[in-house]
Amino acid sequence: MSNHFISKFAFTVLISLIFICIGSSVVLGDEPVAEHLHDDFPEAVSQVQAYWDAGEINKAEMLALRTLDRPTELARFDQFHLQNILAFCAIAKDDLENGKLHFISALRLNPSMTADPVTWSPKVRRVFDTARREYLETVKGERESRRAHIADICRQASLSSLYLPGSGQFSKGYKLQGVTLGVVFWSAAATFLYSQLILPQVRQDYLDASGSVEALSSWREYRDVYQMSIVSGSIAAGVYTIGFFDALWRDTPPDSTNSIEK
Repeated sequence: MSNHFISKFAFTVLISLIFICIGSSVVLGDEPVAEHLHDDFPEAVSQVQAYWDAGEINKAEMLALRTLDRPTELARFDQFHLQNILAFCAIAKDDLENGKLHFISALRLNPSMTADPVTWSPKVRRVFDTARREYLETVKGERESRRAHIADICRQASLSSLYLPGSGQFSKGYKLQGVTLGVVFWSAAATFLYSQLILPQVRQDYLDASGSVEALSSWREYRDVYQMSIVSGSIAAGVYTIGFFDALWRDTPPDSTNSIEK
């Protein structure tokens, strides 16, 4: 075997070892990020902060975004902290729009958040002030929209109660109250209608009674039917009125609001 062949073989092996080492270092360099992301989220948040403190903006941003991909595994404070760091990273790269959006996300997690006049630069404070104004306008619009939506639900519920007592409460999510009002109203209404149907005949029987015993018995029956008519009619009218105003004014639970929207 010639020395020339041995030299070429040694050179090839050396080049191969160099590429293997480079590839291993790249793979191993990615492992801590994956470990922080999937195994230990609090540690990942700390690593993001460490990257930011060391001035490694791209690494901090990449790890923060990957960690936020699974927000259910993060505490609310950790999500808030990561959104803040992402805002700072974006502003550091002159991406003011994304910085504003991350500050808005942070404000949704912590509405009482304020700018730090000592440690925050004027540039960061300007972006934050813009984000806070837009956030407050958005929240105000959402509240007004929700109030208008709830008012519309109340109007629909009250109108529904005009046609079918108890249905307004049922549509708002108060099913037991709705069923109770409906049963009481229709029972009272049915009793009232029945009493009105038989009242003329009972009255006529009383007027046609020939003897004192028959007259007394007929009068008592007429009195009972008449009282039943007054009581049942009053109950039906009262429940009807209460059902209407209760459906109009009763608070709307959030879960029933969502179901009505659908």
